[in-house]
Amino acid sequence: MAEHVLVTFAGEGSGRGELSWGQRGVWRTITADGEAKTMGGVVAIPGGSTVDKMAGSLRFVLGRHQSLRTKLRPRPDGTAGQEVFAGGELAMEIVDVPAGEDAGAVAAAVQRRLKTDPFDYANDWPVRAAAIRQDGLVTHAVVIYLHTSLDAQGLTVLIRDLSGHLAGVEPEPVTAMQPLELADRQGTPAVQRQSQASLRHMENVLRAVPAGAWTPTGADTDEHDTLYYWSPRLALAVAAVAERHGIDTSPVVLGAYALSLARETGVDPLAVQIAVSNRFRPRLAGTVAPLAQVAPCLLELSGTTLAGVVGRAWRGAMTAYKHAYYDPAGRSELVARLTAEIGPQADLFVFFNDRRGQDRVSTPVPDPVLLPSTLDGLRPRSTARWDLMAGPMLESLYLDVDDRDGALELTYTVDLRILSRAGAERVLRGAEDIAVAMALEPDAPSGVPARAAEPAVAR
Repeated sequence: MAEHVLVTFAGEGSGRGELSWGQRGVWRTITADGEAKTMGGVVAIPGGSTVDKMAGSLRFVLGRHQSLRTKLRPRPDGTAGQEVFAGGELAMEIVDVPAGEDAGAVAAAVQRRLKTDPFDYANDWPVRAAAIRQDGLVTHAVVIYLHTSLDAQGLTVLIRDLSGHLAGVEPEPVTAMQPLELADRQGTPAVQRQSQASLRHMENVLRAVPAGAWTPTGADTDEHDTLYYWSPRLALAVAAVAERHGIDTSPVVLGAYALSLARETGVDPLAVQIAVSNRFRPRLAGTVAPLAQVAPCLLELSGTTLAGVVGRAWRGAMTAYKHAYYDPAGRSELVARLTAEIGPQADLFVFFNDRRGQDRVSTPVPDPVLLPSTLDGLRPRSTARWDLMAGPMLESLYLDVDDRDGALELTYTVDLRILSRAGAERVLRGAEDIAVAMALEPDAPSGVPARAAEPAVAR
């Protein structure tokens, strides 16, 4: 039997209430897919540490952030509330690795187990932790967070807090809005008006895209595959384009991806659901709980140049950022109404999620004279690998963007009924080539033919 250490924690705030909008969105995905959604992973500790020090770090973050000491309260109708506790105990697992064995491999196996073991949502804390110990020192920390307690930008906040704690810096008081307060605030008339404005934007976008434009591949499966595409060439190209336009790199990646997808599928205009952190809103920058929601970005790819595609992607993304704050129940009602009126909209399930954070630091760009040869020299370094996923997902096409080892890594999860494996590879390799063309030939046409005018139809 594995050894455990009980980590006792306490913090300010307790009580029961509703889930916030971001939490509701995650809970909906959990219930729809039938499995927990988690974040976190393995952190190697150079030089090693102690069990007491790791326990102290856990005690600090659990006490500081209410969402990490919250238990869900599922209801018979499929919704859930939440309860925040002022304190409690977390069982941290200790895994001893014999001398000479690969502690990193053991840590990876423990991570898989902690991620896949079912959660008892009403009784389990949303944090699971294990210390991997070898020769008396902790070599790896494994920490898994239930996604209802944390999102990608929240993890960045948590890492920043933890880094300061380990460096001995006195933490500032928590002033960020916590989930219970946020859920109450989202029920007020002013925030409900924001929700209605966001939902009107969503409806306008979905009505602007051609219904039934997606052609199924004919694959007889509900499996999703994930393609990992790693490319220093793409990173350099989008950095050069962003520098020219005076913007961050995210809209450049979005534009290159959307144009490649339009060329592959023939769908134009295209609605892409953009994940928005919402941490630019008042008192939310330091919140670790999930705040991200999606808003559609309408992109017309025909009748413009490659530079024009970048401009359209930037303007579309800015509009989406303003309209990603809404009651998820309202979105569900809108989708049901539009589906009954004009048929299923596959565009609802095309997602773009740039996980790199607000700053999105650009790759250093060489002298423009050297740029073509540098980009050409990087071409062979791009790599692609597939990983079969078990079971279906709500989303049809989901693209995540990350910085990884000096390059951009695109993680593309595809419904094989919508896009084949070969098609997915063409889309991502095409996005890389388009980004290079955007850097070197910005005045070249987009290559998407203009759509023939359609007779007016009541929709």
